[in-house]
Amino acid sequence: MTAARAVSHLVSGEWVRGPKLAESKNPARPNGSAVEYPIATAAEVGQAVSAAHGALAAWAGTPAPIRGQILMRAANLLGDKAAEVAESLTTDEGKPLRDARGEVLRGVETIRFHAAQAWAPTGHRFASDSPTEDVWTETFPVGVVGIITPFNFPIVVSAFKLAPALIHGNVVVWKPSELDPQPAFLLAGILQEAGLPPGVLNVVFGDAATGAAIVEHPKVNAITFTGSIPVGKTILGAAVHRGVRAQVEMGGHNPVIVREDADLSAAAAAIVRGAMSEAGQKCTSTRRIIALDECHDELEKLLVAGIRSLRVGDGMKPESDLGPLITATASRRASEAVDGAVSEGAHVLAGGSPLDSPEYNGGYFFEPTLLGNVTDTMQIAQTEVFAPVAALMRARDDDHAVELANSTEYGLTASIFTRSEAAKRRYIRDLDVGTVRVNRHTTGTIVNAPFHGLRNSGTPYAPAEQGFETRRFYTTQKAVYAEP
Repeated sequence: MTAARAVSHLVSGEWVRGPKLAESKNPARPNGSAVEYPIATAAEVGQAVSAAHGALAAWAGTPAPIRGQILMRAANLLGDKAAEVAESLTTDEGKPLRDARGEVLRGVETIRFHAAQAWAPTGHRFASDSPTEDVWTETFPVGVVGIITPFNFPIVVSAFKLAPALIHGNVVVWKPSELDPQPAFLLAGILQEAGLPPGVLNVVFGDAATGAAIVEHPKVNAITFTGSIPVGKTILGAAVHRGVRAQVEMGGHNPVIVREDADLSAAAAAIVRGAMSEAGQKCTSTRRIIALDECHDELEKLLVAGIRSLRVGDGMKPESDLGPLITATASRRASEAVDGAVSEGAHVLAGGSPLDSPEYNGGYFFEPTLLGNVTDTMQIAQTEVFAPVAALMRARDDDHAVELANSTEYGLTASIFTRSEAAKRRYIRDLDVGTVRVNRHTTGTIVNAPFHGLRNSGTPYAPAEQGFETRRFYTTQKAVYAEP
């Protein structure tokens, strides 16, 4: 094995290694080079929070356009370094290089969008019943924001949270995923290079205990998290106990419904992309395909053909459509989910197994998989599998399709394929999810639109991520009544 590359904590503008170290591996070549990262203790988290708290007053008092200029520089620097950052995404997380480039450019777009909010209005003026009184609102940063981000989009999901937190005058303690730390390390360096003052952005790498130390710290005023339901619910409980705000996005078991009047070829192509791209490791990936009875069999044939055409391999190879899963554990869980579905009566229509021949170099590759004959009582129809595994289900009619789509605890995204305007309106109304996409796959958002989940996919009382609503989460508002 070649020498490990090293990343460091960032505390008060200084890069700090820390005494306890661990390694993350390239999931396509786990026997090759690794990235060495420090694991922050509760004491080190405390130092990061103290650094952030000490920088808050000056950063909050910095005129918003100056903050915006710094973030604009960061976006430009990220664009300039897109090739380097994209390669780190592929070697650390595994996604194909073209997808990694797309993520970096989406990160650039996200930072620019939020940087521009520095020039937006910050309050409202109201008519008073007194002729001499002025009444208006002003917004202020919420304070120290704890940010915990996942492995699957280490640039763009981080940008979703970091950019709005910073532009509204908050200071940050950020824990990236320990599974692919290098992209976050590079992004932190870019933000520092752009001119963030010391202490405004603090980065601590580590494990679950590191994240818990952030969530439980008494000087952390808000927490934003993307990850699993169990961890998200623990964070919500801790936030409620401490009386601080929290925003959590906890994944999805996203359905796509295909009606008999749809363009089945276009639907199948979109579904394959939505279910299998980036090895199914998106919270918005298509997990359940609900086909009305009249089109089920034809759609099944198209899906099988599309899935079997996909090429799995190292993301650095241009021909690869899918890279590896993030860990050996993720591959094992995918296998167990497929085996469990078969034991309950599902049929493997395509794929279904890990890819472990010598050409895969011990990587955590898994065949793109389609399961048929799936019913809503099966575990595979109820539990998210973070892998390229999708379940095909049959619906009797529109009512049954809605019932199947809403039959899980999740409510993130859903899609409907149909030419009927009446059906579109009906499904938009009845699907219990935060985002509905019509004649498109379940993945993808635009930076200026809100993104949030319903039910156990999100926080019912917190403002959405992305878009203009982020100001509501990252600021507090005061009403001012003033006489001369």
